[in-house]
Amino acid sequence: CRGNNPYFRFDAATKEFDSWWANRSSDFAFADQKGKFVSFTSGNHDVNRIRASLSEEEIRYYYLFLLTVKNVPFFYYGDEIGMNDETGIPSIEGAYGRQAARSPMQWDESKTAGFSSSHKTYIKIPSIAERKGISVVAESSKKDSLLNYVKELIAFKNLHPALDNDATMAFHPVKDAMPLVYERSKGDEKLLVAFNLGHEPKRIALLGNQGNILFSLGSAPKITDKTILLEPH
Repeated sequence: CRGNNPYFRFDAATKEFDSWWANRSSDFAFADQKGKFVSFTSGNHDVNRIRASLSEEEIRYYYLFLLTVKNVPFFYYGDEIGMNDETGIPSIEGAYGRQAARSPMQWDESKTAGFSSSHKTYIKIPSIAERKGISVVAESSKKDSLLNYVKELIAFKNLHPALDNDATMAFHPVKDAMPLVYERSKGDEKLLVAFNLGHEPKRIALLGNQGNILFSLGSAPKITDKTILLEPH
């Protein structure tokens, strides 16, 4: 999701999922062979935060991917509330320029963000104005916050056996970089996951019997007898 043209950014000049999948498909095959699982994360302390690459709206699409593709997902602390890189932090404890993603977790909107009761912390904490609304306390009480969206996604994943790690996954080939479509299945349950991150509507074939929309972002897809119309974003 990072780089000059991250796949989940709406205005990316190119969509490079094919090359990503070409590199990752062998990882999935190796994990299956060993009876293990691939794992993706929202980030870590050695890379810029995902919020530095994608808008909050775009992040929601990546998180939907993270929790529906076959893997063991992890969230780097703060990514679930949309924390951004913090500039102006000195390089300490061997950060070597990677300290932007290492500012303290923003639990609340107090002076020290609920991270510490000390007023002499040597790690810079963003000012209250800079992190207004971006804290566990603030987002817990806001129904449509990123934090509550992540909780909703986790609950959705836990509800559907087809999203388990021993469920099958198959990507559907497409002519263009959009849409991204894959199917997850386990037992009697089949889920079709489709993303249209572009600026134009896309229509895809509906395989099998007509289904029901269980989860959607943006404009709800329109289902006909044989196709699904995906609106932009």
